[in-house]
Amino acid sequence: MSIQINRKRDNSMIPAHLLMGNAAVGTTVDEVLENAGLNYEIGMEPIYTSSGKVIRDGNYRRTFRKDNDLTLGIVGKSYHVAQNKDLFGIADVLTDKFDVEWDRVGSMDSGRRVFGSFILPDHITIGDNPDETMEQRIYLSNTNDGSGGLRALPTNVRLFCQNQTAHVAKMLRDWGINPKALSIRHSSKMEERIGQLKEILKITNHLNIKFAENAAQLMKVEMTESDMTEFFIDTFGWTQKTNEKTGEIITDNHPYGLATRGQNQLEVLDELLTHDTNTTGGMAGTAWAAYNAVTEYIDHNGILLASGKPKESSVMNTVFGVGATRKAKAWSNLMELVV
Repeated sequence: MSIQINRKRDNSMIPAHLLMGNAAVGTTVDEVLENAGLNYEIGMEPIYTSSGKVIRDGNYRRTFRKDNDLTLGIVGKSYHVAQNKDLFGIADVLTDKFDVEWDRVGSMDSGRRVFGSFILPDHITIGDNPDETMEQRIYLSNTNDGSGGLRALPTNVRLFCQNQTAHVAKMLRDWGINPKALSIRHSSKMEERIGQLKEILKITNHLNIKFAENAAQLMKVEMTESDMTEFFIDTFGWTQKTNEKTGEIITDNHPYGLATRGQNQLEVLDELLTHDTNTTGGMAGTAWAAYNAVTEYIDHNGILLASGKPKESSVMNTVFGVGATRKAKAWSNLMELVV
């Protein structure tokens, strides 16, 4: 199977409910931040008691929005603020030198976390099927409450699902790069670390080509219905009812001893396996189909509010949190099947 690069971009590939924030409007950092309502500055100052006494000898500070005085978090005195403009200033280099496009931008929890995404110009085709393509992205995020640093995530988006996972860290190690380099602490070395990060982001295209090569291998691995069920059980950690003495699975209510929740999730996953997105190009019944059923389930279930709008925290988890970790586990387990 071959790996192809396609510079054609098709916005219809990305389902709207998987997109965080709002469409970035503007061509410069200042324009994008102003249009997104993120053009405020973050301040930092000592914390005082009601009587005016500095708390703990000034070892702690509060971070706050200068536009409305909203406290964002409590940090140590060595903490250095990274302005929203600092985060998206990286985009100046990306858009000017690497033909990267602004995509989405937004914030969570009143500005305690800000994020943005950028689209690379090249699509990657998996195998010989022109419909099995991935769009390449870079996510940038930062916390203003002291809970974390500036982070970047090279990723990809397949038709109707986001395949970015925590296994990016393993890929980085394979390239001889420490994954910690994708995270920048709020310290006095901020500018130096941002410079390093800009260089690391150049390898996104290479990482996704490696992903496509591995995906092509998974398309060669056939899995039975039983194989896939066992894979889903392990990936989602469903509890199986067993005999306390023998350890054997109790199959009275379900062949795999699953409780109602596990049964319902398995039913949805089995249905996803029959969708066109998981049967195209001869991928039906393969490890690649099983993996994409998992990613589609994580990215399409439980992220919408009653209004139909995406819940930002849930969407973020599919990219940076629990959802991404679960995808990484699924990927690692399936790669063990590749001979």
